[in-house]
Amino acid sequence: MKKTILTTLLFALSASVMTAQADVKLSFAEQLMMQKTQLHPQEFNFISDRYKQVQVQKTRANHPAF
Repeated sequence: MKKTILTTLLFALSASVMTAQADVKLSFAEQLMMQKTQLHPQEFNFISDRYKQVQVQKTRANHPAF
C-alpha cells in the first residue's frame, strides 16, 4: 500500500514539474526556429520520399519475395 501511494505521489509531482517546464511562452518565430533545428528537412521532402519509394519498388521488382 505504501508503494502505491508513494508511486502515485511521485508521478503526480513529476507530471506537474513537466507541465510547468512545457508552459514556456515562445513567440511564433521562436517556435518555428526550434522546429527547424529539431527536424531534418531532407527527410520530409516530397521528392526525396518519392525517390525512396521508387527505389524500394525497383528492388522489390528485381528481387521477388517468396
